[in-house]
Amino acid sequence: MSTLLITASDAAIIGRILLRREPSTDEVKSWSAQPYENGAVGFISEILKTDEFMGFNLDNTHLLARIYDAIMKRYDASLPVDIAYWVNLLNFEETIDTITKKFVSIQSSGYQNDPCGSPLDPSQAIKAINDADGRPVIFTYGTNKHLYLFKFNNSTNSYQQIDLSEALPSAHHTKVQSYDIYTDTRGNASVAVAVCERRGVPVSTLYITYPIGASTDAVGWINAFKSINVASGIPQGAVISNVSFSANDGANTTFVIASLAVQGVMNNYYFDMSTPAAIWQFLRIPQDADKTLLSKLGSYIKPGIWSLYYVNKDVALTFSSFQDKYGKTINYNYDGLPANTVTFVVSPGSSNVPNMYVGGDGISVYRSSHSNPETVLLPEAAKGISFLKVSITAEEEFVWYIDNSQSLKLVSKLNGATAWGNIEIVDTAVSEIAVVESGVQTAVTFAAITPSRALEIRVRNLQTAAWTSTEIPSSAVWDEMPLSLKELQTAIKDAAPIIYLDTEEQYKSSTVEFYLRKVGLWNTVKSTWELPKGSLWDNTANDMTSDALIPRARSANDGSTKHSSDYTLKIDDADYPLIIPGHPDDAPLYVHAKFIPEENSTDLVFWIFYPYNGPGTLSLSGKTNVLGNLGVHEGDWEHVLMRVDNDSKQVTKVYLSQHDSGDLIPKSVLETDPSTGRIVLYSSRNGHAFYSTPGANQKVLFDHLIQVSLQNATSKGAVLNTYEDGRTQLVSAQFLGAGAPVEPKWLNFPWRWGKYSEMSSSDVSDAIKSCLESIEPPGGILSPIINEIIGAILGKIAVDKNLLGGEGNSAGPQPIKFKDSWFSKE
Repeated sequence: MSTLLITASDAAIIGRILLRREPSTDEVKSWSAQPYENGAVGFISEILKTDEFMGFNLDNTHLLARIYDAIMKRYDASLPVDIAYWVNLLNFEETIDTITKKFVSIQSSGYQNDPCGSPLDPSQAIKAINDADGRPVIFTYGTNKHLYLFKFNNSTNSYQQIDLSEALPSAHHTKVQSYDIYTDTRGNASVAVAVCERRGVPVSTLYITYPIGASTDAVGWINAFKSINVASGIPQGAVISNVSFSANDGANTTFVIASLAVQGVMNNYYFDMSTPAAIWQFLRIPQDADKTLLSKLGSYIKPGIWSLYYVNKDVALTFSSFQDKYGKTINYNYDGLPANTVTFVVSPGSSNVPNMYVGGDGISVYRSSHSNPETVLLPEAAKGISFLKVSITAEEEFVWYIDNSQSLKLVSKLNGATAWGNIEIVDTAVSEIAVVESGVQTAVTFAAITPSRALEIRVRNLQTAAWTSTEIPSSAVWDEMPLSLKELQTAIKDAAPIIYLDTEEQYKSSTVEFYLRKVGLWNTVKSTWELPKGSLWDNTANDMTSDALIPRARSANDGSTKHSSDYTLKIDDADYPLIIPGHPDDAPLYVHAKFIPEENSTDLVFWIFYPYNGPGTLSLSGKTNVLGNLGVHEGDWEHVLMRVDNDSKQVTKVYLSQHDSGDLIPKSVLETDPSTGRIVLYSSRNGHAFYSTPGANQKVLFDHLIQVSLQNATSKGAVLNTYEDGRTQLVSAQFLGAGAPVEPKWLNFPWRWGKYSEMSSSDVSDAIKSCLESIEPPGGILSPIINEIIGAILGKIAVDKNLLGGEGNSAGPQPIKFKDSWFSKE
């Protein structure tokens, strides 16, 4: 078993989910410094053993929910949508440890039934303003690249999380590139947000809201984004990297600044946001600029713009005045910037030249100049500055910053002093922070994102140094948006395949209802009916009876807790002629939809039910014979998976199940029906495995002197047009949340769906021998190697116990929701 380190970020997130508090910086350092068996899983196990965690005394529901959330890195107050299923598994052979392993398998598969992203991306800036009551209104950038608003709701007396991007046109298909907030002197807010397509060329569209009043509630904000304006005049093909508001000094106007690239050439543009169809003014920056980090309008002797940008893997800060009537500009380059400068703050200086504070590896201030900076902190004292804020009172100058220690720190200097004071650690565990401007000089309010992706409001009293912190609850979000129910139903209709049965197929499909109305629940240990035939269907609920679903005690008195095969659905011998042919006229495909956010795809798993699975067929150099009862069982579930791209809604790949194995293949290589364009599939004789072509579909079992194969014969027999109305039924799409269809009770039936034909190892050997001898009589070429062939085939069956049967094992076919592939990969 491998031991792996976990990242500090994962340690912080998982620690917070399990312990329900912000881990300290020292804890995160300790956790991420030591390796664990299986990495994060081992780390989770260690946390579960701590006195702090055990002190929660959680019941199984909340214990499994915490473990699931920790593995999925899902921070949310609600329980996972499938929690009742996971808790129920504890009644059927499973333990906390084995269910945890299933969670790991789900996480590695990429499938999600619950949103696991965050509205708080610690790597992106947050912004904050005040509402009419003086409470912070906070804007964040989610891991799904959406813009979120956290707004206090007076009716609930709590903060509300709002996805503002969802109100924009084509919200599901766009991502935010940059945004900024501006408040005027009356407290009205304007928002500029640049978006582009989530995939493909990132050409920008820039939206700007009308001024939004400080008393506007959540519905008002959503409506403002629904009626948002598209900024006209943007250069064709522009890719915006940064957008910001800036007031024009000395004039009652506000400009929008956009740093953008056209055909790879980066430049700044600005326009007056109050002017309809405003003209975008060009502000040239050096041709070798790679990316603009930050821009701000202001005045350095003359009105103009400051730009911080990358150039030749270095960073530069310049001020360029607006063009005068002769087309001339004045340009100033700031000399001696700290290494890796990423931010700057403009503060009033002497005359008409401001002070400029810059942060990177160290902090410097240019006092009414663009040269000879004063050192506030050396690189060794403040490395990797990500946030910078300046507060000035009548007595003192404060510089707030966050460095790579992820701590909010403060350094200050009394007016008239020559040296800066000692560094004070104001708060630890801060990844990103925004200042809430209030005009109050006695306190500073911050909105902060912690390393564990929690959102907090923190207030520092400048006079007493007192510090308060309040967490704002957040809810998990989808990193990619799933299909809606309507889109999903359309995708199912469009993807439903044409299925050909073999011309000699005797055992055809049926509805689940057809089968459950006729079978009973059999106690395999006591050989008695646990529930008699005909008692498993509830006519009123039009579903399986609840009695069939309850946990049942272990029948065998052997001390074992394993009993999943103690009970099975069983066809009464007298009913075989009626049941095993099936009832294909109304038999549907039962659809399970699975969402894969990381691939922006949805897997449509089409399940088909057959009351009976016939025997396998052995092929000896082209001669065939049926293998007695080998592979025979009742209640056969088979499936085919169609992977649908969520953008195009088209099938891209197909998985064909073949006796608990199969292949995921591109749609392009499959046969399509010339009249409908639908995928054509073939179901094998007796075993009902899916194949892409008609033929023998042989699986070689022995190949020495003579070839022995298992044959899966397919041909164009009876056809199932599954796209016709009523031939598909969506039974599970848990990622839809409250909009998901209610799963039928029979889907959670925990026992086997039918009996396998009981055969001992000697029975199996005799069946293979009899089959071979019927093809090649004794005394022929097989005689010297007959035992070798039988041994080889038995070896194959030992490795692949489902080789000759359906999906399940020798105890009987598994219920489909209890298969590992239901939640994770095939």
